[in-house]
Amino acid sequence: MTTNSTTAVGGYNQALSTMGSGSAMDKNVFLRLLVTQLRTQDPLNPMEDKEFITQLAQFTTLEQMQSMNIGVQDLNAGIITMLQSQSAFSALTLIGKEVEAINPDPNADQSELIKGKVEGIEFIEGSPILKVDGHDIPLSHVKKVS
Repeated sequence: MTTNSTTAVGGYNQALSTMGSGSAMDKNVFLRLLVTQLRTQDPLNPMEDKEFITQLAQFTTLEQMQSMNIGVQDLNAGIITMLQSQSAFSALTLIGKEVEAINPDPNADQSELIKGKVEGIEFIEGSPILKVDGHDIPLSHVKKVS
């Protein structure tokens, strides 16, 4: 059975059409393209060894990059969780203590300090907000602890 370039192009188009419009090239699409290429190649004039090795190397690189990306995302999530936990612990140790903090009200004078005892803590989107003398103070606004 001989394979002409029209059959090969048809095979590539079929493999590409399974991707769907707007999809990113992922390893499954790459594998489908490679298998289609191997199926439709001319048996009397097969793909060069160098081309095949290059494509396998590209596939391996793609797979390693995806694995590394997943690892970095997991690491970032772990760091964020650790920082939130550390921030929460810091806020909890302030309950009952006197603090001085910059007024978080955007309309207030930036030099205005709020002084008072930390009466409680509320967590908003993972960030601790201290309850000081009727004010909601982000932990980052605390300047002095007594």
